[in-house]
Amino acid sequence: MLDRREERAKRRTVHIAELRKRGAEADARLKRLYDAIENGIADVSDPVLKERVTELKAIRDQARADAERAAGALDRLGPSITPQALKTFASQVRRRMRTVSGGYRRDHLRALAQRVEVDAKEIRIMGPKSVLLEGCLRFTWCAAPEPKGNRADGD
Repeated sequence: MLDRREERAKRRTVHIAELRKRGAEADARLKRLYDAIENGIADVSDPVLKERVTELKAIRDQARADAERAAGALDRLGPSITPQALKTFASQVRRRMRTVSGGYRRDHLRALAQRVEVDAKEIRIMGPKSVLLEGCLRFTWCAAPEPKGNRADGD
């Protein structure tokens, strides 16, 4: 899931760069047209020239607006999730999930899981990955001081 998120961010970054390039190219064309008008090469009263200038301005402005909108969407994705952040999150969840008596805190389980399967050798906590990633990003309940009665051995 981290790889997909990173790949999506890379694609968006490339798209933003392409949009900015398109805007810069349209701006450069406009400058060349203005230079041609100033040097007397192009006739100001030519209707085709007016249409071309209008078209280039629209392309430039649209590319800039699209690039800004895409950059804003990329910024709204929030901080990147690193493997180290996931390890830290998992460690905190493991440590705070259990009570002193060996049981589990139901409120913590409910925050992360849709279903819990208990086997003789393992426990599988299942739920939407987006909820887990959101919890990892927020990290507020894990970063709070450890409540009394938690085991501190990391299991």
